[in-house]
Amino acid sequence: MKRLPTYRTGICLTIVFSCSIVLTSAQQIQFKHYQSEEGFIAAGGHRSFAQDSLGFLWIGTGGGLYRFDGYTFKLYKREPNDSSTLLREGIGMMKIDPAGKLWLVYDEWLQSYDRNRDGFVTYRLLPTGNNIPVSYTHLMLPTNREV
Repeated sequence: MKRLPTYRTGICLTIVFSCSIVLTSAQQIQFKHYQSEEGFIAAGGHRSFAQDSLGFLWIGTGGGLYRFDGYTFKLYKREPNDSSTLLREGIGMMKIDPAGKLWLVYDEWLQSYDRNRDGFVTYRLLPTGNNIPVSYTHLMLPTNREV
C-alpha cells in the first residue's frame, strides 16, 4: 500500500476542513418586500436613495420622500401652507454631507433636513427673476462648516 506524502495529506485536510467551515457558517439571506400595508407606496417610482449618519434610509420618489428606520416608513410631502415641508413631491437628487445632514436638490433651490424640527430648511440658489436655465449633475457640500 502506497502512502501519500504528508504535505499532500495536510493540503487535502485543510481544503476539506475549510469547505466544511464555509458550508456550516453560510447564512440564509432573507429579503423583505414592503407594500402599502407597511406604509410604503412608491408613487412615481424610486428616483434616489441615501443613508444618513444615524442609519436612516431616505428614498426619493415621485410622490414624496420616505424615511425608513429599518421597521417603519415615514412619508414627507409638500404642504402648501407650511414652509418646513418639501418644495415639491418629485424628489430628484439628494446627498448626505460629511456632518450627516440630508440635502435635497431642486432646479433653483436646496433643502436640508433639520432633525430637531423634523422638517426642512429651504435655500434659494439664484436670485428671484433670474431666467437662467439650471441643471445639476453634482452637488459639492462644505466639509468644515454649516451652511
